[in-house]
Amino acid sequence: MEQHIDQRSGRAVFSNWSGVFILISGAIALWVTVSPAAADNWWAFFIVVGGLLFVAIAQMVQVMGNGRFPFLVRSNIGISLIIFTVAGILLFDLSWAVWWPLMLIMPGGALFYTAGTPKQTAKRPALTAVISMTRWVGSTTAILGSTFLLNQLGIINLTTLFNGFHWWGLFILPPALGAFINAWKLRRSGYFPVTESALWMTGLVVGGTAVKELLDLNWNWNNGNILISIILITFGLVLLFTARRRI
Repeated sequence: MEQHIDQRSGRAVFSNWSGVFILISGAIALWVTVSPAAADNWWAFFIVVGGLLFVAIAQMVQVMGNGRFPFLVRSNIGISLIIFTVAGILLFDLSWAVWWPLMLIMPGGALFYTAGTPKQTAKRPALTAVISMTRWVGSTTAILGSTFLLNQLGIINLTTLFNGFHWWGLFILPPALGAFINAWKLRRSGYFPVTESALWMTGLVVGGTAVKELLDLNWNWNNGNILISIILITFGLVLLFTARRRI
């Protein structure tokens, strides 16, 4: 049985790396044909090699761990996607002034992918809450980056659409909502007070930041003393609220 599994793993590795080789060959052909700076930016291929290294690590963990370490596989793939994005911008000589939102989209997407799915940890509520929160942050970051990119490409005009309204505060609210939802779920479970407290506090800080941006409030109220006092009082109430009858 073990020999059969090893043979299948070997074929999978060969198939995967054959696909990677063909993909890279096609990308090089496209790069040489399309990029005006193909001869000047050849050094960016060293960045591609770095991305391939993380892909190789993911493949090794997948095969040697027999699927037991999915987070390590996903995290390495996520890092490689970010590296490939940087390499692509350089290789195709894209303007950072226009395409910088990709550095929000790809890390956000990588974070969402790396977190996995809450169903994978259904029997561990605290870890499920953290995964869910991470997916909220990752997806919101990717959507924010996509919005910026559409504006940079001239598909939409954020200045015209919002006319001075601090619209980015709307993208800060979802992670706060995610923190509150997951904190409440943990509260209903009756356990994990530390994780629950951290989520409530995260929601309050992130949500407060969103409100501040949306209403264009000034943080420097009376040299910040009032704000600091409110934060301390709120955190104290959170800790009292999350005190547990059970451990």
